[in-house]
Amino acid sequence: MEMPKEDKVLPEGTNNIPNYSVRSTIVTLFCFLLSPICLPLGVAALIYSNKVDMMLKSGDSASACQASKTAQMLVKLCWVCIIITGCLAFFLLFYLIGHSDI
Repeated sequence: MEMPKEDKVLPEGTNNIPNYSVRSTIVTLFCFLLSPICLPLGVAALIYSNKVDMMLKSGDSASACQASKTAQMLVKLCWVCIIITGCLAFFLLFYLIGHSDI
């Protein structure tokens, strides 16, 4: 016999809005080490990920959701920037190695 499932009700004030703080920190470190060009995007992602927590504490879940989406977009843009600059550096390195007179 199957037991009836109860709906889980979250306490008021808790939301499942991701803040992307870990991802923002990781991508900012990668930007710093591999591609300083996108470092401002990484810092902006950190700022918006911190805004999510601040907005949730103040009870403004709509603004927290918007800040979460912005942080997610910035993290994705950073990864794209890191991949593009990494590929360009890789190809430039092999171009220079192939055309060296050593």
